Amino acid sequence: MIFSIITPCIKADIAKLKTLRQNLIDQNSDQFEWLIALNSPLPPVFSKGLKFNIHRVSFSPQQPGAARNAAIQQATGDYLVFIDADDLILPNTFHKLQAITRQHYPLIDLNEYPTYEPGTVCLANYAQQPDWLPRNTQNRHLLTRPLNLISLLINSQFDHSVFQRGELRNWLTNKFLIYDHPTDESSIGLLLKLPGKVILRKMVIDYHLTFSETNPVYANSQFLMQSAGLTNQYVKLQVPGYLRIKHNDPINDPSLHQKWGAPRWLYKLSDYEDGLKVLPNHSPLKQALGHHILRVLNRRLPHSYQKLTRSQQRRLLIELANLLNQIPGDQLTSHQLKHSIFTKIKRHHFQHVGKSFSRLIYHQQWQKIRQHRGRGFLRLIYHRFLIKLPIRPHVILYESFLGRNYSDSPKAIYQYLLKHYPQKYTHVWVMNQEKINQGPKGPHTKVVKRFGWRYMYYLAVSKYQIFNMRQPSWFIKRAQTIFVETWHGTPLKHLVFDIDNITSANPRYKAIFYHQSRQWDYLITANQFSVDTFHHAFKFPRQKMLHSGYPRNDALVAKNQQSRRITQIKKKLGIPSNKKVILYAPTWRDDQYFGPGKYKFHLILNLKKLQATLGNDYVILVRTHYFIANQLDLSHYSGFAYNVSDYNEIADLYLISDLLITDYSSVFFDYAILGKPILFFIYDYQKYADNLRGFYLDMQKDLPGPLLKTTEEVISTIQDLPAVERRYLLKYVNFSDRFNAWEKGNAAKKVVTKIFKDR
Repeated sequence: MIFSIITPCIKADIAKLKTLRQNLIDQNSDQFEWLIALNSPLPPVFSKGLKFNIHRVSFSPQQPGAARNAAIQQATGDYLVFIDADDLILPNTFHKLQAITRQHYPLIDLNEYPTYEPGTVCLANYAQQPDWLPRNTQNRHLLTRPLNLISLLINSQFDHSVFQRGELRNWLTNKFLIYDHPTDESSIGLLLKLPGKVILRKMVIDYHLTFSETNPVYANSQFLMQSAGLTNQYVKLQVPGYLRIKHNDPINDPSLHQKWGAPRWLYKLSDYEDGLKVLPNHSPLKQALGHHILRVLNRRLPHSYQKLTRSQQRRLLIELANLLNQIPGDQLTSHQLKHSIFTKIKRHHFQHVGKSFSRLIYHQQWQKIRQHRGRGFLRLIYHRFLIKLPIRPHVILYESFLGRNYSDSPKAIYQYLLKHYPQKYTHVWVMNQEKINQGPKGPHTKVVKRFGWRYMYYLAVSKYQIFNMRQPSWFIKRAQTIFVETWHGTPLKHLVFDIDNITSANPRYKAIFYHQSRQWDYLITANQFSVDTFHHAFKFPRQKMLHSGYPRNDALVAKNQQSRRITQIKKKLGIPSNKKVILYAPTWRDDQYFGPGKYKFHLILNLKKLQATLGNDYVILVRTHYFIANQLDLSHYSGFAYNVSDYNEIADLYLISDLLITDYSSVFFDYAILGKPILFFIYDYQKYADNLRGFYLDMQKDLPGPLLKTTEEVISTIQDLPAVERRYLLKYVNFSDRFNAWEKGNAAKKVVTKIFKDR
């Protein structure tokens, strides 16, 4: 069998085509041709040295449906294989197809496996491990579903010659599922997704099957429903064979539907209507498609409707009325919207539809709250009622590290306001339930539990919000309020839109971050490097950044009373006064996590060796990142190692320590203000730099301390610390001039003067 691979794309997709080209080469098959529907020239070397042919196909109009129709007309293979430019085929998939298509199944699904991993990362992993699968977007378990038996095997008239004919051996070897009469709703959902479909070309040509050429976003239902209507069997690989690379960057690299946003619903409804029109009335397939459409509309449309302009809403309702007239009336009454909305829209009675959708959303939210045993109730109250209350002009809400600490720049701003404007403001600090007693006890100060009743109230009515991390994604920024994002460090590792590969637990990180950062009125920066970096990493405007330095660092610059403070902190932590102090502050790894925001940490630094060689002169404080969920057990190193991960103010730990060991954490930028030695323990440097994040600085040239990869190197460096300090003196001075020139001890004053003046 020969396969005709069809890939529609635009000029911006050519870089992705290079990855797909390599992926097809790795299939080790010459039994296919590749038709690229593209109205721009391909690179000259694109077709050279290949076992298979590549054809560039021009098309008009400039629509995805027209691109596929033009490619079909030039295809010569037995089967058409639809692959998008972003996506990949898993290893050995074409070998399986060769075996399966000998039985001439007209419609085959390669079994889509969605992921946010970039294609280049996937290719690199396949080269090392052919059966590797990336992290799945739906966290589903693979290879656990039993295969369905071919009807011959369970037929009482079973013909044993099936063993000789090879159908059974083929089925057991290549593991595919056979759906007879694919008219249930779950099958319809699969049928409506074109990427990864393999369709008999003769059927397409004989029945003149085509894609819609007028729909710029969704153009597949007409073609797929015609194809499904012509076959009684639908085959799907049991093991995924098609890797769908989802877009996690809606700004730099949006998918087609991300580009259109909510208005894409105008075209989705039109596509559904095209799919219904090509099916005979009262056919089981049309009934199943109708049920599927109503379920999707009921679940998703009301939310999108509210994001449209009035003219778009009017157009959508007209399109929806046309669609509903294609669906039998008895199906309307079987869905939640029933006659109250669907029937009115079908009759073009559009008055008060918006209010009806709002009531439906409210009803759905209450259902979800009941299903989750009350979770989400306070958020609903916040959205429905609290944000309608009057703004309280002298209330300030503070949050540091998601309520884990009373610390950092929000604390410094709070203390400055309390000292210089003692009667003017009401201060509200957000703390987690277990830390509620560690909140501030100052005058005119309240402490509220994060996500509790009072938290929701003050989040809605406070005039000022001062956070050092992101606010909740469901937060609503009111026009009269001022949101101050202090951030929490000068960046070393790549952030947000500068990260190519999102391997963290939340693959929608970029989209969520962009939405949240649009709500910030001010972003505090510590140096010009941060201004430039935040501009491209956050897509944040320079004019909304404050060039102040970090308020939290004012305490590091002020030399008065530091010695007294150091004595108090050591006594509080139980640290011997005659021992030098090592602060070990590593960061988290993006690919080691339990779930969103909960990361694992494996202690690679060998504390046993450190204690044996340095224990007479030193103690070590271990401070893990606040994202790390697992607790370190340091009980075996009593009197030498102290776990200070829960200590509120890291600046205190800077003050009492004699040297810092870190890796890729931004703590060393602040620590350099003190002029103390800094060592970088980077045992996984190559992996972190190449696969996980990457860095803004050249760690070999720019950092003010040695790069160490083993515990033995750390020990020998500490034993020879004076010589190491002399060797890195010039780098240290240049580093401080570059990153700490703004730290003058008056950052809190600058911030308060800018934000609170004349208010």
